[in-house]
Amino acid sequence: MTATASGGAAGGVTSPVPVPMTAEERLGNVILLQADNYAALIDGTLKYIDPSNKAVVPYVNADQRTMVPIRFIAEALNAKVEWVGGTGRQVRITYGGKVILMSIGSSVYTVSGVTYTMDTQPVLQDGRTRVPLRVIAESFGADVK
Repeated sequence: MTATASGGAAGGVTSPVPVPMTAEERLGNVILLQADNYAALIDGTLKYIDPSNKAVVPYVNADQRTMVPIRFIAEALNAKVEWVGGTGRQVRITYGGKVILMSIGSSVYTVSGVTYTMDTQPVLQDGRTRVPLRVIAESFGADVK
């Protein structure tokens, strides 16, 4: 958010001036994760990624991609996640009218029926489906930093 201030020698010159924000405003709609940490901040509130298993943490894989447990991310976004299973071993994530379908061990995925290829693959680890954070976030229109 910015505000405009005017004035100065040239008269009418404007420049963006930051508006002070509360911590709650800065952290609203933010999921903050750290590799190898079993807790995360969601909208400024500390949450355990998997309260029953502290071994479930985000990590950076061999492809240099941050892998996250999809159920934790989906629930933080108020998205729906389903394990399709079967021979395809697929996970379906639904959010805001978009549907992402990924298969364990495959770099091919779909977003609302459109096929894409990522540079890594979802995996099963510690009994949890891990997916690349950037692919999920960007597919839903989020900003990843």
